[in-house]
Amino acid sequence: MKKLISLLIGSAILFSNVAVFADETEEEAITFSDLAENNQYYPAIMDLVDRGIVQGYDDGTFRPYDTVNRVEALKILMMYFEWDTHQEFDIEMNFSDIEDNAWYEPYLRVAYANEIVSGYDDGTFQPDSNVNLAETLKIISKAVPFSFIDKVQIEIDPAPDVPADSWYAGYAQYALEEGAVYLNAEGNLAADQNVTRGQLADILYRFEYDDQFSGQVYYGNATYYADMFEGRNTASGEVFEQALYTAAHLTLPFGTYVRVTHQNTGETAIVKVNDRGPYSDHAIIDLTSTAFDAIGALGSGVIPVEVEIIYPEE
Repeated sequence: MKKLISLLIGSAILFSNVAVFADETEEEAITFSDLAENNQYYPAIMDLVDRGIVQGYDDGTFRPYDTVNRVEALKILMMYFEWDTHQEFDIEMNFSDIEDNAWYEPYLRVAYANEIVSGYDDGTFQPDSNVNLAETLKIISKAVPFSFIDKVQIEIDPAPDVPADSWYAGYAQYALEEGAVYLNAEGNLAADQNVTRGQLADILYRFEYDDQFSGQVYYGNATYYADMFEGRNTASGEVFEQALYTAAHLTLPFGTYVRVTHQNTGETAIVKVNDRGPYSDHAIIDLTSTAFDAIGALGSGVIPVEVEIIYPEE
């Protein structure tokens, strides 16, 4: 998918009709007041910013956890895949709830003409309704020219809550295989969940850089080392240093990199496994105090996390 998307990805993407465009001549770093560098969606959002576009609001926020409606998501994806919205089509959409000359009309018209989206049986499109994960994965697959995802043969359920005969099973299976999405703590995809702005950026980012994300995610608690271990040898033979971003895990091979994300705040850190542990039932990973402090308060002692195997570029 990375090679496919790299051929199609453009330099323009908007998250709403109030998005702010960056001046290509400016070298100033763009930041958002509500998006920290250790936020789980930061790389995905800033990757798009690095392409020369700011996705944000006039008040300097990005609002990564706000939901996306159907036409906002459509605009994002149509621009991401460089669809020409100036094309003329001899079609009538005839949606009863679409205003004439609406800001999203060019994107909707092109998407409708190319069978990327369709309306509801009652003749509406419901532009202001939230878009869920299943719908998002379908639009992504159909927005990619020469997509083959519709032809994926599903023989088993892609996830416990995704029946093989569901209309979105093929899209779900492909996204899971590519690591663009992953199962939640209950082992489900939750395809009916509303997609947020940050999540949509993250899905696109993970599709494009699919060789970096495994989609293998483990859920549990994280703890951190006591200072008494400073300077001692770890199970891998490396010397333990609290200042480094390393971790202990019971089974992952030494040298494995994982992204540890606080389940409640979205704060994240990348660490290397170089030790064995923790040897208790209440945690699945032991972090250096530096890594732990980057995503949670040391005073808490334990935090709920998701741990994903990743493959950083060397």
